[in-house]
Amino acid sequence: DWFDLLDDASQTVEIDANDIGGASFMISPKELGINSLQITARSTEAADAVIKTLIIEPEGVSREVVSNLNISEGDPATVTTDIPFDAVDGSGRAYLTVTSSYLTQTLEGLEELIQMPFGCGEQNMLLLAPDIYIIRYLQESGQVKPEIMAKAELLMITGYQRELTYRRSDGSFSAFGESDEIGSLWLTAFVLKTFAQATDLIYIDESVLSEAKAWITAHQNADGSFDQVGFVHHQELIGGVSGKDALTAYVAIALMEAGDNIGGAKAVAYLENQLSGMD
Repeated sequence: DWFDLLDDASQTVEIDANDIGGASFMISPKELGINSLQITARSTEAADAVIKTLIIEPEGVSREVVSNLNISEGDPATVTTDIPFDAVDGSGRAYLTVTSSYLTQTLEGLEELIQMPFGCGEQNMLLLAPDIYIIRYLQESGQVKPEIMAKAELLMITGYQRELTYRRSDGSFSAFGESDEIGSLWLTAFVLKTFAQATDLIYIDESVLSEAKAWITAHQNADGSFDQVGFVHHQELIGGVSGKDALTAYVAIALMEAGDNIGGAKAVAYLENQLSGMD
């Protein structure tokens, strides 16, 4: 075994119906690296088990050496790394990442950025949207793992359901839902765009998307542009931009990603006219 058990190997816990309980076991690791730990629970009528992965890291200061190679097609390459003489035994690790060009660098460790959405309608979306985009990237790059996907699905569902509490009766969204006087166009477009991206990851009610699109297009001007409706408390939600043109461009993207090509096309036509007028 990679550890010494400092407690009894089993414990008895009495738990009432519909209640929870717990037990703790003290262990002392003996080996560095990635190890698995299995815990089994049994009752008179059922049993279950869970396996967790523990990373045992050495004491001392971590030192990292990065080597970059440009390899021509068909040519072999060798990378040599010297491990310091005073390094902790068994603490050395090597990672290899291969990309097709300098422009296709692989992003690693993104799963650590997945967070539990919380807060008002704006704060919740500022946490939910990155979760969705991270998982989509990990899927496309072949990096997603079952345990990461399971965690992300739970957080995305939680964020989605929480955001619905800030949905107004007219289909729009605002920071505090029905407590606000009117829905927020910026936030509703953000929600529409994000939910449309998540339809192949979690269940998204189609009526939520269709009613949000209907509310947005109802506020579209005859020339295809949009004026700000409602209020944005967290300015980071709009990325530091402002004005009719920026809002119209963002809403156009949201509409087209959600499948509303008519409203989106009208907004694009307005923006093209604005560009023509700048010549």
